[in-house]
Amino acid sequence: MSSSSNRSVNKAGAAERLLHKFLQRNRQDLRWKEELHEVSDANKSRYWQVTAVVDGEEIGIGSEPKLRAAKARAAEVRIVDMY
Repeated sequence: MSSSSNRSVNKAGAAERLLHKFLQRNRQDLRWKEELHEVSDANKSRYWQVTAVVDGEEIGIGSEPKLRAAKARAAEVRIVDMY
């Protein structure tokens, strides 16, 4: 794995960890809805759409080619609101 890939994985993990830490302090439950979509074009591209759900309420949606990155994008929405 390249160093730039390591940085993006670490950044994605950091967003999820911050969200989990905040929600645990507030005794809130986090769930993920994960959907894999395939685009029927010449590239046959795929992407993940992930929805972060806290106590039954959708709080953020992320769409990325990699599942971890989509989770991070969904988590970032809530992190911005927290601070």
